[in-house]
Amino acid sequence: MDVNERIIENVLLIEFSGDFVSPEAMGMNHKVIHMITTSSMKRVILSLEKVHLMDSIGLGVLMNIRKFAKQNHIFFAMVGVGENIQNTFNYTEINEYLNVHESLDKLL
Repeated sequence: MDVNERIIENVLLIEFSGDFVSPEAMGMNHKVIHMITTSSMKRVILSLEKVHLMDSIGLGVLMNIRKFAKQNHIFFAMVGVGENIQNTFNYTEINEYLNVHESLDKLL
């Protein structure tokens, strides 16, 4: 599991790649929250375009990041969610909470 950050039009874009599963995903929320905190950006978008597998640990990490963003009045959204992961989001009815969108272009 790798994570990279870049700034596009006053938005912190955080891109994940690899499988978002335990044990690799454990502690990822601390790393991402540190990225958000040090950037001082008020808009954060997570890209899961290069993530093909996610377990409950990965889902928990996303929920923790979303919770941090909300508590700190930071806009939060996700893009690039693949079909398998999107099906899980739909099944758990969590896609509204995670603010999932089809493309980055509509959010910039």
